Amino acid sequence: LLQGRSAATTDARRMDFDIALASVYFSQRDWKKLAPVAERLSRAFPDSAKAIEYRTSAHRGLEDSKQLAK
Repeated sequence: LLQGRSAATTDARRMDFDIALASVYFSQRDWKKLAPVAERLSRAFPDSAKAIEYRTSAHRGLEDSKQLAK
């Protein structure tokens, strides 16, 4: 997916890959990788409930990780 996103020649195509990447990172609970993808999706689709869910989950997951590390 990362190679496909890098090779994409249009913003729309990159967004398609971002949607797929977000789904994978979310299911793997990989908050660090999800965060930048979720930010891009939130900017592209500000009214999307799924984009908001991804963004919120990533930020919450990263915050929880910081708290556990203390």
